[in-house]
Amino acid sequence: MKKNKPINILCTGAGGASGHSMLRSLQGSNLNIKLFGGDMYEYPSFLSLNGIRFFNLPSAFSNPYIFKKKLLNLCIMNKIDVVICSPEPEVLIMSKLIKKWKREFSIEVITTYPETAKIGVNKYELYKKLNQKKGLNIMPMMPVFSKEDLNSWSFGFPCVLKPFDGVSARGVHYINNKKELELVYKYLKKYLGYNKVLIQKMIVGPIKNIFTVGALFWKGKLINAGIHHKLRTSPTTGGSSVVAVTYKPDHLFQYGLDILNASGKWHGFVAAEFKVSEIDRKPYLLEINPRLWGFSYLMTMAGVNYPELLIRLIMGEKILNYNERGKKILNYKIGKKMIRSLDLMDI
Repeated sequence: MKKNKPINILCTGAGGASGHSMLRSLQGSNLNIKLFGGDMYEYPSFLSLNGIRFFNLPSAFSNPYIFKKKLLNLCIMNKIDVVICSPEPEVLIMSKLIKKWKREFSIEVITTYPETAKIGVNKYELYKKLNQKKGLNIMPMMPVFSKEDLNSWSFGFPCVLKPFDGVSARGVHYINNKKELELVYKYLKKYLGYNKVLIQKMIVGPIKNIFTVGALFWKGKLINAGIHHKLRTSPTTGGSSVVAVTYKPDHLFQYGLDILNASGKWHGFVAAEFKVSEIDRKPYLLEINPRLWGFSYLMTMAGVNYPELLIRLIMGEKILNYNERGKKILNYKIGKKMIRSLDLMDI
């Protein structure tokens, strides 16, 4: 990238909370940049942000080849320097193109590496990776490929039935007995089309026991991280944050970092979500999101602009990583609260 030339940045999945937060944070920075947004929906919520050019993209899940082809053509035609990916299907696809696009087209693709992208999207792969490691408090989990497999579940109720790779609480159901388990499994497979589902022991506790540690990594090194506390979600039983507040970096923050460090080599944005059990008061992992977390703009409001930090790293600026700073995080305001706007919610 040439000095004094604006950096052209394209954020995919811009109609969702992650992409919207990315664009808002970058708009609020003092970087010399030009912003573009891409989304599979024609009228995404981020259009309310002025000065951003919008592109309609095909679904990376339904049409991966067409998605890659159109995205590359748009990047070349508009001289895009940086592509930042948000939706999980796009993360999986683009993680395999980081080196190729950099080498052949001088385009910086920001997503994590293929190995960590895989475990971030596939909940069972993540479970297998972390289950044998001490001190990470992973609830028992079992894959279900047929109705007969349900008879092998030996960890009792309540439990959770969910897809291998679902997002935003889609397909997640809370089960209280064996009859419910059989009925919901039939519903997931026959009516929602999930052929592979997971059953996991439920972490007992209210929504207010859920926390998220969001982080920025650069080639495996932790640059910075923060923690926020969920207060309300959509749906109300658990899912995307509606109201959250920044939280103090205590033992829960360290637990989130331990999860991320144990799960692999990360690059770009990633977030670990976990819940404190009402039974033993220990934190237990819920999931890892291999992208910018949807409530990241809360950290921008609290004083740490993660997307801006990322672009400064790409520009070659020296930003001390977590270890170089003596394992200190960049200061953010604790107790800062944000309410997510309705135009970003799935209704």
